[in-house]
Amino acid sequence: MSNLRPLGSYELSAPDTWGSIPVSDGDPGWAQDTAMLLCDGQETQDALAARLERIHPELIADPHLLLAVWVPDRAIPEVAGLMTVDWVMPDDGRPLDRTSYRGLIDPDRRTGHQVFGRHVDEVEVPAGPALMVREIIARPDSRWYSWRKTLQENVIYTVFPPSCSDALELTFLTFAIDRGDELAVDAAAVLDTLRVTLEGAFG
Repeated sequence: MSNLRPLGSYELSAPDTWGSIPVSDGDPGWAQDTAMLLCDGQETQDALAARLERIHPELIADPHLLLAVWVPDRAIPEVAGLMTVDWVMPDDGRPLDRTSYRGLIDPDRRTGHQVFGRHVDEVEVPAGPALMVREIIARPDSRWYSWRKTLQENVIYTVFPPSCSDALELTFLTFAIDRGDELAVDAAAVLDTLRVTLEGAFG
């Protein structure tokens, strides 16, 4: 009988250029509160809050455990990137591990994306063994206009905590390709803070 347990909870922190946003319809005022944390000056904060409210419905179209936006310049109300956290559970009853999961994602079998560069590496983070994918892709803007594509850089960590049957996936992305190295540094910093608790564990 397997001694593996499901994921219970997690905690992490990010540099102060990142701000979490609601993963569903938020309470009134959340956008302004987030903008105040990420930008200086009333006009700049108002502009960022308006932008967050505008893009929020699209961001929550897919469910996530956590959503965060990246605003690296406090004087410019632009969202330069996003972070999502997702719980990855086995769909065939077998526990997830780094080796078997790598076989599912490498080589890349996605359709509808054009890949300009992709690197998969096995790494160790404080929460356990992980796969790190760094890639530049072009993805369709929408299902209606598949020929229109947006270029983006992704840094994706899939973490396999010891004695856990599940995995936790953290995705960092930016449409500002010139900021890819900066995004990767922030992603690594977040992973250094990630801690997980397994279901039924205490302390």
